[in-house]
Amino acid sequence: MASVVNICNSALRKVGASVITGLSQGTKNANFCNDRYAELRDALLEMHPWNFAVKRVKLAQTTTVPVIKFDHTYALPADFIRVINVHDSNEGEGIVDHKVEGNKIVCSADEVWMIYISLITDPNEMSPLFRETLASMIAIEAATAITESRALREQMVGEFDRLLRRARSADSQGDLPDRMPVGSWVTGRTGRLTQRRWTW
Repeated sequence: MASVVNICNSALRKVGASVITGLSQGTKNANFCNDRYAELRDALLEMHPWNFAVKRVKLAQTTTVPVIKFDHTYALPADFIRVINVHDSNEGEGIVDHKVEGNKIVCSADEVWMIYISLITDPNEMSPLFRETLASMIAIEAATAITESRALREQMVGEFDRLLRRARSADSQGDLPDRMPVGSWVTGRTGRLTQRRWTW
């Protein structure tokens, strides 16, 4: 079973630091992991539309009306990390012009379905390559905060870049590529984008 401690210990081993038994054990290394793990996990989730983190949901419209440009406001899910696509049908055939503002989306569609990257906190729901890449990402900061080695930090940056490319490539192999909107360049040039949606 994968765990947060396992991921952190993988990062600590990469920089030659002592492993931990828990994030709350009170040691320097445990305090470092407790302080940085969640933020770095969320940053890595945001970097790519990881298959294990993708969710689809119909958004709930709020009573707030935007002052400028758009007609409606929709509440974002509590586990929201980043938008992939926003549609005005459950078939995903229309991409809606929108803006993310705080914990809401503003747009002019009367109904909205969203594909998004969600917050995943259970390491067992993450792919193995994602976990290894996350450990490498943590190791970059550990090289500075724990070992105080600039050379080791540069080495960890190189390892992270290689692992991130591998993880993205492996993750993308599980998907068919999304279709581009037909004539999207033309519609942008002719002003059809002002209708606040594209068509396939």
